[in-house]
Amino acid sequence: MALEQRKDAWEQSHVSLSYLDQQKELTELRVWFPEYEELPAVIERDPLHRLQLAFNGFYRRAKKEENPGYPRFKSITRYDSFSVDSQNFKLDFIGRAWNFSLQDAP
Repeated sequence: MALEQRKDAWEQSHVSLSYLDQQKELTELRVWFPEYEELPAVIERDPLHRLQLAFNGFYRRAKKEENPGYPRFKSITRYDSFSVDSQNFKLDFIGRAWNFSLQDAP
């Protein structure tokens, strides 16, 4: 959805959306759609961050006049992990196992 949004914004208005633009919109979506609040915001921002990294690489390669390779959609089978900021999780050793808990970003 975020990749499609960036592509449409450029094709229709020649506007380049950034990670921060899409992060602000995600915050608004979380207000209007309560189901978005089921996950911590930091996890929902992770795909936006990965997309920004893909576009950074695309622009870097285009500037060097290499074959830039426009960012493309990744299927669910290729997206098997998520990232969190180090300030937004807690890792406790309880008994013989680790307990991982997420805290929502401020």
